[in-house]
Amino acid sequence: MVPDDVTERQYIVQIAFPAANIENQIPMLLTACLGNISMGGKIKLLDLRMPKVLLDGYQGPKFGIDGLYRALGIPRNKRRPLLNNMIKPCSGYPVEVGKSSLQGRTRWL
Repeated sequence: MVPDDVTERQYIVQIAFPAANIENQIPMLLTACLGNISMGGKIKLLDLRMPKVLLDGYQGPKFGIDGLYRALGIPRNKRRPLLNNMIKPCSGYPVEVGKSSLQGRTRWL
């Protein structure tokens, strides 16, 4: 039984699935690990472990963080977090997010 004064609980959950589900597809990895659940509120990915068979399929970061900002033409003093998401009704973003992006306040990939 949960005491009446407890309004929130926190859990750490470990989830595992076969490497064959991912192969060497980064989009598949992101979908499996985060997917739509990342929009669910107070959810945080704490750690990600991959078996050697998966790691061997990746070539590593080609450009790194600095190279990504450089490719996008964003100077170091203007860096902000980059947003990589398709805005759709189920993502939960309010209209104001779309409005601010059109006004140049959000960087989109």
